[in-house]
Amino acid sequence: MPNWGGGAKCAACEKSVYHAEEIQCNGRSFHKTCFICMSCRKGLDSTTMAAHESEIYCKSCYGKKYGPKGYGYGQGAGALSSDPPGQNVDLRPHESKPKPATT
Repeated sequence: MPNWGGGAKCAACEKSVYHAEEIQCNGRSFHKTCFICMSCRKGLDSTTMAAHESEIYCKSCYGKKYGPKGYGYGQGAGALSSDPPGQNVDLRPHESKPKPATT
């Protein structure tokens, strides 16, 4: 039986992808609407995608899943300190003196 409705198969939905709606990535074809991050489902394009084996991700999700791990990675500015370790360990809030009452 002949294969009618030519075009490559979409790697996500496995339906035919016609040339006008095709996006190619790593030798596979996708519909524009199927070219989304496998983690957060955000729409992708050639500048915002990162591939790992047969999976596609946005750069943010790719970094979270496959990026460097350990202390100091992904913690944000709140975990960073410019003070050498061990200094300013015993920080206490400054006590303000009560202001004298003025009449």
